[in-house]
Amino acid sequence: MPNSNDKNRKTTRRQQPARRQQQPARQQEPQGPDAWDILKADLDRNLNVYGKLLSRGTRAASEPQVQRFSMQCYQAVWNKPDLLQANRDSLLLAFAEAAVVGLSLNPTAKEAFLEIRSGLVRFGTQYQGLVKLMHRGTNIDFIFADVVRLEDHFKQYGGSEPRIEHVSVKLGFEPDNYDEDEAVLAAYAVVKTKGASLAVHEVARRRDILKAMSMSKGKGGNPPSSAWRDWFPRMAKKLPLRRLANIIPGADEARMVLGVEDAQSRGEAVTFDRVSQVFDPIAAPRPANVTPSDGDALRKLMESSGPASGPASDGEQGRDGEQGGDQEPTSAP
Repeated sequence: MPNSNDKNRKTTRRQQPARRQQQPARQQEPQGPDAWDILKADLDRNLNVYGKLLSRGTRAASEPQVQRFSMQCYQAVWNKPDLLQANRDSLLLAFAEAAVVGLSLNPTAKEAFLEIRSGLVRFGTQYQGLVKLMHRGTNIDFIFADVVRLEDHFKQYGGSEPRIEHVSVKLGFEPDNYDEDEAVLAAYAVVKTKGASLAVHEVARRRDILKAMSMSKGKGGNPPSSAWRDWFPRMAKKLPLRRLANIIPGADEARMVLGVEDAQSRGEAVTFDRVSQVFDPIAAPRPANVTPSDGDALRKLMESSGPASGPASDGEQGRDGEQGGDQEPTSAP
């Protein structure tokens, strides 16, 4: 017999979940190479040219040397990814210039750097790179450069026995609001060649340093070179050193590199003779999402100007034979 309580019971029906139709596995679209793969391909395609430029005289560059240079180029872009968005042919050209000059792009070496100016990559030398270039063609006993900061003890003696006396303050006790760039009051460089009885020196005061930084803006209202923003003391030391490079006998290679560097900072499309003779950038194919390089426009610009094998003419030089972004401008007569 049915139980009377059954009438009061509510029967509930369990809803069965609707069965989902199993979708077929979606095939992933093949992805093209990313920007880093393309950079590696560009470097590999130009290894033979870089090897020729790395060679010195009759001594050819070894394969490990070429591979090490390629890794330095890749690391330089890794440390500054904005270079991937710049004109690719100008980046490969800057690598070629670093190879022919023989300076390292490793930031720890403090020899050279890459920066973007008006969409193009420009190769530049740092203080330590200029020291290396001066040592190559000159019998130099020693080279030294430093910056003078607030509270340093600094004296400059002239006369028949010029010399510099500099004592730095004890480091490690700067206040929290200490600005290392603002504390730079001057920079100086001292060079002594073998056989010379006395060393020669140059001093650049802060107003000279700031003028040189302003000159690095170039044309078109660009901001100052990123090298000044990132390494102000290093670039300050380079200013007096480049003055000495213009008067030290045998520093021809340093003067040549500075001449090309200054011409490029003024917006001129020039490069070294050896680079223009053997280098024609070979870029890898690019997918649609990677900014293509304007190689034809760059080549036309370079052909219209021609290669530069040395400093500009005397009419284009500034005070003490200086030029371009690291010099102080001369006042109009």
